[in-house]
Amino acid sequence: MRTSLFKQFIVLSLIYIISSIRLNAQQINFHPMLFIDQMSTNSIFNLYQDRNGFMWVATANGAVRYDGYETRGFRNNFLTPGELKNNDVRCFAESESHIWVGTTQGITLIDKTTFQTQAFTSDELQGCLIR
Repeated sequence: MRTSLFKQFIVLSLIYIISSIRLNAQQINFHPMLFIDQMSTNSIFNLYQDRNGFMWVATANGAVRYDGYETRGFRNNFLTPGELKNNDVRCFAESESHIWVGTTQGITLIDKTTFQTQAFTSDELQGCLIR
């Protein structure tokens, strides 16, 4: 009888101890990207956050820079011919002064302060898919 009570006491004590332990699971916070409504397409291929905290979005219709308040688009169209090598943007990279925009037809450099663009010229990369 004593061993039976002792076993019950141990089992109940273990259940109490285990149930009182807080398990800390990873908490995921999700905040909607409000700038998505300002974009001209829903096809997003890549998201990149630069050293200054700005978000760059690679889409099928150009690149978009988001500063937390508003967006700025970079496209190749009749109003801005040559702004991007191609509108089908796939990836980003960063140097000290430029954002490198990889498209399906080459690379465009965007100056981080002036937003001036220039095509990265390389015979080896001309017309290559950059990923």
